Amino acid sequence: MFPALSVGAQDASRADRSFLLEFAQAAQQAGLSRLRIADTVGLLNPLQTSELIGMLRTEVPALPLEFHGHNDLGMATANTIAALAVGADYASVTVNGLGERAGNASLEEVVMAARLTLDVDCGVDTRQLATLSDLVARPPAGL
Repeated sequence: MFPALSVGAQDASRADRSFLLEFAQAAQQAGLSRLRIADTVGLLNPLQTSELIGMLRTEVPALPLEFHGHNDLGMATANTIAALAVGADYASVTVNGLGERAGNASLEEVVMAARLTLDVDCGVDTRQLATLSDLVARPPAGL
């Protein structure tokens, strides 16, 4: 038996809402530890993200939700903050926003935006973010 299981709803931002809700309800009934809602092609804006996550939070209140935003339209961080503001429990982030295509929500932006706009401390030592960012941005040895 696994202590924690989560399921990812790839391309949830383009899914039929009634199907997504049915999927989320099944995940909650199955006792899963987390449902990850992915804006796989980065097409949501913060208002749409709030509506989607807010609906899920209302309909499956016991199921922890994670938001995974892509930055194709430059809104991954804003969408992640919007998701957290309406009840997402977790945020998928990457250092320097690195990820496929246009990238994902940036760890350093989400941490600071959560702190300054939501009054949420993510537990990250922000004094170390510049060092982490520099390390990730450094080209691999030998290149």
